[in-house]
Amino acid sequence: ASHQLSEELFRAQNDYNNLIQKIKLGNEAYATVITVEPPPLKDVQSQLDDQTAILEYWTSDESIVIWTITKEKLTADVIPVSRRNLQREINACRKGISLRVTDVAHESLTKLRQILIDPVKSKINGYKNLVIIPHRSLHFLPFHALESAENKFLIEQHVMGYAPSASILHYCLGKKPSSGNRFLGLALGDMTIGNFSGLPGTELEVNQLAEL
Repeated sequence: ASHQLSEELFRAQNDYNNLIQKIKLGNEAYATVITVEPPPLKDVQSQLDDQTAILEYWTSDESIVIWTITKEKLTADVIPVSRRNLQREINACRKGISLRVTDVAHESLTKLRQILIDPVKSKINGYKNLVIIPHRSLHFLPFHALESAENKFLIEQHVMGYAPSASILHYCLGKKPSSGNRFLGLALGDMTIGNFSGLPGTELEVNQLAEL
């Protein structure tokens, strides 16, 4: 049985490699994104300026790891929070926002900030730009809306950005922006993914941004 599984795995890997090769031949830009190789840390750091920091998250069953990446340093902090409790807070946060229950939303956003931002607060102070790389359920959390005890939103302290991974961020930062002043906005506000419902107000937000 073990030998048979090994053969099936080998065939599946070959099929995958062949498919990627066909995509590379047919669409260079698309292939570059889906096959991007993890860059060395120094290459990612070399693209950052003195005003930008990256927070990359990884969640396990019993903890969260937060990597803080700046032009000069890389540090890692382990936060003892279970995945179940984290997802419970994110669900409460999204429900409070969706139903416009201010107290529930405020409590969850404050608690999540204490978990996700406060442990690395001293490391990102002074950085104007903050790039968030979420993991698992954190993709469904509006980091920019996280509140402090002083009722300050994170977006009030940093220019916020998001990336699916450091590799994709590295690739995107290396692309030269096209000239012009046109705006393309994509809103997936009506989509339901797993246990997460669509985010209300997304279409309205994109339309208002287009007017700017």
